[in-house]
This record gives sequence, C-alpha cells and structure tokens, in this order.
Amino acid sequence: MPKVRVPRKNVTPNELVTVLSRRLGGRYQVESNGAGRVTVRKNQLMYASISIADTPGASVFRVHGGGFIFLRAANTFGTARRVADTLRRSPSSAACRTPDKRAAAGRAGGRRQLGPPQLL
Repeated sequence: MPKVRVPRKNVTPNELVTVLSRRLGGRYQVESNGAGRVTVRKNQLMYASISIADTPGASVFRVHGGGFIFLRAANTFGTARRVADTLRRSPSSAACRTPDKRAAAGRAGGRRQLGPPQLL
C-alpha cells in the first residue's frame, strides 16, 4: 500500500479531488465520499481508494487498490500506483516526500551520483 506524505496539514478530500482530477485527466473519475476518503476510478473494476491521515506537520495519503480479491493486486500495482505517483509529483508534496528507491535509481541512471570532491 503506497503512502505519500505532503508537508501540509488538514488537506481536505475536496482539495485532493481537485488536484487528482486536474493531474490525472479525463480518463479517471475522482470523487469523495465526504468521510476523509477519495476514490479514483478508471472503470467499474479498476479503482483506488485514498484515505487521508494527519500527522504532526503533514498529511499522509494511504493509497490502495480496490475490487474483488483477484483484481485487488492488479489495482494496487496499476491504478493505485499511478495515483500515488501523481501525488508524489504534485508541487506541494515535493518538499517532504520519502524518496522511492526505484525512482532514485532511475534519476541516477543506476549509479550513485557524487558531488565535487571536498578539500580538507
């Protein structure tokens, strides 16, 4: 279950719906049930649920795939991953996100990037 941490407290479900609708585009239907949960649907069988939790100084979004048991794994690696990646790329989450190992390896080209040598 992907988690995304943003450096802002008290993010409302309506704000999350607005951001996700704008960033995901018309292929996804984003709606809130008003109880701190947001649902993102690609179709009737492929969807992700997002719960919002407040922590000191930040909000944490827990994203997980939904559906029948055999579809839940596919939704977790498909729709839920896409939603979590979209939230991570959001400008408001850039300052406080936890780096993903694969994303860090992709940026570094699989190699560790070192800065200039330091003189002692």
